[in-house]
Amino acid sequence: MSSPAQISSGSRTLAVLTVVAALLNRMFAREREQLRTARQVAEAVQRAVLPAMPDRVRGLAVATRYQAAQEEALIGGDLYAVHDTPTASA
Repeated sequence: MSSPAQISSGSRTLAVLTVVAALLNRMFAREREQLRTARQVAEAVQRAVLPAMPDRVRGLAVATRYQAAQEEALIGGDLYAVHDTPTASA
């Protein structure tokens, strides 16, 4: 059977580990929020400096869409491409 000193020591260890886990959780949550904010700012800046695309290019109707890279991507960039579709009239 465990002595009261061993039970007390185990309880203290558990309490310390619980506090450390809570502090780490708070720290990581704060870091995630800072990264989310930085990403939102970066996306807003990217959108602000994108050039305006004309509605028509040499008689062709053009539509544009901007989509930022996913959070997991380590790179990003802007690309404009015009694709011929079956409904094109040109």
